[in-house]
Amino acid sequence: MARRNHLKLKIISLAMAAAMLSGCAHRAADEPSESPSLVKKVQTEETAATEAQTVPEEIFYNSQDIILKGPDPAGYEGRQPFFKTVSEPQFAGDRILVSMYYSYDSGDDSGDSITENYWAIFDLDGTYIGKLADVYLPSNAKFARASNGDFIAAYDTYDEINGYGDNSVYVARFNANGELIYAPNLVSRGDYAFVNGVAVSDEIGTLLATDHDIFRLDEYGSIIQAIDLDYSRKITSILEENGTFYLMLSIGEADNAETCDLYEISAYKPDELALKPVNRNADNLLGMKIYQNPGCIYSATRNALGKLDVESGEFSRLLDWNQTDLDRSILLFGSLQVISEGELSQTVTMLPKEERPGLSLNNSNIIQPSVAPDFEEQPEQPYVSSQYAPSDSVSEPEDFIDDPTTTEDTSSTGVVAPGTSDAKTEVCITTIEYTDLGNEAHLIKLEPAASNPHSGQDVVWVGGVGITDSAVMKQFADFNLYSKDVWVKVVDYADFRYNGGFETKQYMTKAQESMLTQINSGVGPDIIFTVGESGQFDNNNTLTDLNAYVDGINGIDRSKYFDNVFRAFETNGKLYQIPLGFQVHAMVGNTTMVDGKTEMNYHDFTSSNGFLDDGTRLLSGYTPEMLLNIFVEGETGTWINYATDTVSVDHSSLIDLLELLRLQKQNSSQVVDELMNDLEIGLDPYQFSGLGNVYDGSAAFCPGTMNSVYEYASAYVRGEETRWYGYPGSAGCTPLVDAPMTAGIAAYSTQKEKAWEVIRYLLGTEAQVDINDVTLTDDYYPMSVVPVNIQAVRDLSLRNKASDRILVFVYCDDGETFDLNLGSYDDMMNGYIEELKKPFRRYIRDEKVLNDVRRIVDYYLDGEITVTEAADTIEKHLIDIANS
Repeated sequence: MARRNHLKLKIISLAMAAAMLSGCAHRAADEPSESPSLVKKVQTEETAATEAQTVPEEIFYNSQDIILKGPDPAGYEGRQPFFKTVSEPQFAGDRILVSMYYSYDSGDDSGDSITENYWAIFDLDGTYIGKLADVYLPSNAKFARASNGDFIAAYDTYDEINGYGDNSVYVARFNANGELIYAPNLVSRGDYAFVNGVAVSDEIGTLLATDHDIFRLDEYGSIIQAIDLDYSRKITSILEENGTFYLMLSIGEADNAETCDLYEISAYKPDELALKPVNRNADNLLGMKIYQNPGCIYSATRNALGKLDVESGEFSRLLDWNQTDLDRSILLFGSLQVISEGELSQTVTMLPKEERPGLSLNNSNIIQPSVAPDFEEQPEQPYVSSQYAPSDSVSEPEDFIDDPTTTEDTSSTGVVAPGTSDAKTEVCITTIEYTDLGNEAHLIKLEPAASNPHSGQDVVWVGGVGITDSAVMKQFADFNLYSKDVWVKVVDYADFRYNGGFETKQYMTKAQESMLTQINSGVGPDIIFTVGESGQFDNNNTLTDLNAYVDGINGIDRSKYFDNVFRAFETNGKLYQIPLGFQVHAMVGNTTMVDGKTEMNYHDFTSSNGFLDDGTRLLSGYTPEMLLNIFVEGETGTWINYATDTVSVDHSSLIDLLELLRLQKQNSSQVVDELMNDLEIGLDPYQFSGLGNVYDGSAAFCPGTMNSVYEYASAYVRGEETRWYGYPGSAGCTPLVDAPMTAGIAAYSTQKEKAWEVIRYLLGTEAQVDINDVTLTDDYYPMSVVPVNIQAVRDLSLRNKASDRILVFVYCDDGETFDLNLGSYDDMMNGYIEELKKPFRRYIRDEKVLNDVRRIVDYYLDGEITVTEAADTIEKHLIDIANS
């Protein structure tokens, strides 16, 4: 915890300097008309008031995209398959392995098809070499390559004999031509036996790691030794550096691991392994994508690629992703291999020295050496590096080097010192791309360009938290490809991923606070991407009112957009954050149970409760806490004006809200099992919680979302009896709207017109379809995010339309399933568009507001204070929050 607090302070203190030194930070010009080009001029904190510095020329890396495809089967040459799917491509030495599954039509009237399913081998130029022998090898197999060229495959498969939770682990071996040396051999069977790493060494043999076990195998796949680890530790991977092997373990819950240990693996005796703790804090490794290359390790943050040296504990920057036009979100699904290594720079201590504990074993019958072998401590040999200057990362590891020691001796690392070689960085990246026919494997080769194609363009910097994993990155790459005068560069404030730990809301919020700290200091990116449910950015000291740009000469036609969504995101009449997509939260209600009312405020709900039949609940699918959260998040934007930091509360409405919460708590004891198979009729349970209760008459209302035409249609299974209702609120009874991603222009930006060009591009129809096509949609699942561009909604829905009729999947308590036809697709789509044009109220999740209100409501519901006292106290606390 102390380390995290120290890191948080360091992040904030580094935020401004990091962005300034990277070139993404700049102050507003003295005269707005000046708008100097960022690529020509950048100001640092020390020189901002006196002079500008020229951005140095940097290497630009061209990318070549190669589709990895095997030969067509005999007789089907040149024919397009009707379906194809591939595994995530992976490197094995100087080869790429991909599991490929292709289906071709027979071409005659028989309706038959031919299927090709094999593991293909490619070289590093993307040339098809051959295939592995035709034995069962699932798409989740992991590979290592021996020094003689053999491929060792390890995989796990579900064990149908022993039942759920039991997995069998197999290993197989192929020669360099793909011929089988030995067939898949069973290594183990047990709970959570998932393969997480495989490596091979002439000295040790084959090392195979599952979640909690290490196996040492001979050349025929037979077990020499097995080690069973304590279940509190999960093996993440096996790493190899210059012939030394390391075991990487995460400590704690696998999905929320925050601590990482490294152990050196070596042969103690011919039939025994030794595991020696590496006395370095390896926690930062959990936040990086690690790429095992032959004999060395490379790793990536969201902002840069570098080389990781376990022995010295250092990470040396190799290239900045902004030196490319690469859609860096592809790195989530791909592998990477460095073909040639250029200059390494900006060395930081990624793995600081720290005493680490030893391993505990589950099985006492597993023999470990009683005396660990002697290991000779090697002195650290840090890479030659320039003066530390964080380029684009505002969350560097805790123990960074302010003035790293430099040396010309690179013998221990094999890295050529800068300035002593003309070697240039070349990188191969493999990834998957989704197509209308399925997916396909791609090889992307990065190599230095003769000149920077963006030379002379104005640079528009984009900043956000976690945005490099999003679909918007592809749009930046496309924009850079076609733009003539603007080059988009990106800085991600959540530099490290922290596979689980950092992705939790707590740490993503810290990264957002770091971004806000920098922005409020008057420096930082031109365009700010954030999550639209936050109101903390909505003021003219932080962001620019975009309404003038929307309605300006280079603006957009509001009639082609859901302007009601834009209006919902206004604060004090100004649009600081423009949504790139939105989600709608509403309720499905039965009009016959509430006397035909089409709108329901808090008082209407409490009044209607007394007229319901016995056994009928007013609100189904809500816990009292869930209802409280929804009400508070729907009211926060009404209560607090984030542009002026003022509070305005309608006391009468607040008291009605509290009374409805009290009523829901009283009724919560009546909540019964809502599993869909217990209902007479219900919708797919993946769509709504408690919707079946509305249809079978056991509840009047339940929560729902309108994020696709199919969800919208689902409310009308019972015709005119059911309909969509908004949530009650002091600002009206409207659906709530939030945005997973919004864009705003920084108030200090000198590139506002250029920044608007980028945002306008993201609002175009094609970009909107791509950005918001975030799930594989079909008849039964929502789009998840609705484009703000109306034509994009139609195009995206048509892409996933199954027929000209709206079919909703339902099933009965006897297990029978059927599709219910709700009418014309076009009619339903037109009704959906019109519904989405109605007034919305913005959903704002402010943790401080939510926590304070929940605490006070608990006092009221427990009878410790009156409803009036609760309302007064809530208003007082809201004022305190606004003032702070």
